[in-house]
Amino acid sequence: MIDVNSVTQEEIQKALQLLAKQKEQRSKQAERVKNDPEAKAKAAARALRLRVKSTLLVKKAVAAGISVSDAEIDAHIADGAEE
Repeated sequence: MIDVNSVTQEEIQKALQLLAKQKEQRSKQAERVKNDPEAKAKAAARALRLRVKSTLLVKKAVAAGISVSDAEIDAHIADGAEE
């Protein structure tokens, strides 16, 4: 948890710059995907794999009698544990 009172103006500006850079990169990537059928197919396949992995993780958790959050699922997938 971030203590809002201890964040400096410089840190806020740096975070905003990083967010702007991410937004620009994602916009460029989306434009490339939009104009390239092969990239579009790869993006769709990746999205499908992520949905399947998420669904399987939720089913495993339910079968084990535990609950999981979206953040936990995302972290698990990001770690590549279900590859």
